[in-house]
Amino acid sequence: MIRYTYSYKAVNKIITTDYTERENFLEDIEEINYNLLWVDIRIEKGEIFEDYMEVIERFFDYNNPDPLREIRGRRSIVEKNTEFYTIDMAILKEGSLGKNIKWMREYFIINKKVIISLSHGCSDIFDSIWSHIPSNAAAFREEADNLLYVILDSICDEYFVSLEDLEELVDNIEGVLIRDSSSELQTRILELRRKILRFKRVVTSLRTVTYSLISYDYDFI
Repeated sequence: MIRYTYSYKAVNKIITTDYTERENFLEDIEEINYNLLWVDIRIEKGEIFEDYMEVIERFFDYNNPDPLREIRGRRSIVEKNTEFYTIDMAILKEGSLGKNIKWMREYFIINKKVIISLSHGCSDIFDSIWSHIPSNAAAFREEADNLLYVILDSICDEYFVSLEDLEELVDNIEGVLIRDSSSELQTRILELRRKILRFKRVVTSLRTVTYSLISYDYDFI
């Protein structure tokens, strides 16, 4: 699936459109006179990254064979190219943690006027950001770095909600611990510890990404 949202050069207006066919997107994008464009690609079951290379190459001289391939232990990073840069990061799949914390990879390719985001499947957090973007005219007033800030800031805001969920899980276990010290409870504590450590690793690597964007010489940041 492909969806895009953009600010129109001729008028102060933000337009959002969804596509199920890549060919239709490529035809229509030739006619769009955009000032700032965000293209979001959701690679669904039965599809592969290469299916969308033509879309990416429409905007970028890009040659990474598959940035979304799973690499164990990979952290969030920023990489600079001559004409664009990329961000590879993990985000929460669901804003409300419930019993499980589910993560997914999100990949950005960015230049002054275009942001492409890619992932396998959908994230509740990302869908929420997408649904609110058209009403946020300020996100499209400048170049892509401003829009990127709005996206990353919205992702971070969701982490505060998730931390509250983690705190509630800890409180519940502490309450049970007073009355029960069974092996089942010990297992729950160990599982929670693993979740918190994973959460910490992901958030710390996101901090590394933002530090890189602030500290290093990116021409359009």
